[in-house]
Amino acid sequence: MYEVTFAYSFDLYKGKPKRDLEKLNGCIIKSYGVVKDSVTLCILVDCIETLNELKDLLKSKYKLNPKKTKKLK
Repeated sequence: MYEVTFAYSFDLYKGKPKRDLEKLNGCIIKSYGVVKDSVTLCILVDCIETLNELKDLLKSKYKLNPKKTKKLK
């Protein structure tokens, strides 16, 4: 399992990245925090294939790269 954190501007994308990830199988939203204009989205992913799909989706659609990726035991 992997924990991936993304950060982005709420004014720019609103809640669209979160809604797209809710539809993706193998992803669980661990936390979603909004402070003023900044969103921090932390996601749990079950396998490397889903992780790559998640990264590709957010990079192609929103030009977002993960802020942090951590492999969990």
